[in-house]
Amino acid sequence: MDKGFDSNPLHEWLRNQGIWSVAPVRKGCKRGCYRRQLRDCFDWGLYWQRNIIESLISAVKRLFGSHVRARTARMQRAEISLRFMI
Repeated sequence: MDKGFDSNPLHEWLRNQGIWSVAPVRKGCKRGCYRRQLRDCFDWGLYWQRNIIESLISAVKRLFGSHVRARTARMQRAEISLRFMI
């Protein structure tokens, strides 16, 4: 997640679902126990992997296009697999 998703209710909901959110906190955040934890113990190495993944997805979209023509999930998977093979 990026800074746009930084809100204490969202971090709280994710934590209750058993998900550890990795989002840099906004500048000057003062309230919220989850935001405080992220501010003090932020893992930049893990956050940097987001940039790598987004670059990969962008390259795939530029190479193969950003849409599929199939309607069902099964056929969408088949179409994407065929695009990668060709």
